[in-house]
Amino acid sequence: MESLNPILMPLMKLTHLVSGVFWVGTIAFLTLVLEPHYRKQGRNVLRNQMTSILPVMGPFLFGATLLTISSGTVMIFLLGKSWLASPNGQVIIFGGSAAILAFLVGDIWVRIERNKLRDYGEQLAIMTLEGTPPGPEESDRVKRLEDRLWFLGRLNFAILLVALSSMSIARYL
Repeated sequence: MESLNPILMPLMKLTHLVSGVFWVGTIAFLTLVLEPHYRKQGRNVLRNQMTSILPVMGPFLFGATLLTISSGTVMIFLLGKSWLASPNGQVIIFGGSAAILAFLVGDIWVRIERNKLRDYGEQLAIMTLEGTPPGPEESDRVKRLEDRLWFLGRLNFAILLVALSSMSIARYL
């Protein structure tokens, strides 16, 4: 592994940096710009726009997330056990843990909640076609699911900021 280190480490750093910028930048844009803009225009606009964007953007974001985490993991292994005990290593491990948590919240948990919302929307569509339009209870449930997704998006962004901040300051320790 030592002979690969001079080649592999720069490659992993570049991969980590480019994919991490895409991951954090995309989540920042979604959380700070796109979702608030669509939310102001109404729930239907937000739902319709995000439904059309996610199938296109989702695979790229998922790929960037996996590349960021996997390249970071490879770099940690290349640096070795003794490095882990250093202040730099501890901060990187903290940041890496935050990145993994962001992945769990932002991809896994959000995906579960989006699927719940989609499935419930399909149930409501069937009810409507059968002559029973959704009432206030159904609308409240849709609102709760959408609000949970909104919260998870902001939580994900906050966790990513912790990961990014940790990675940024670690080199100075």
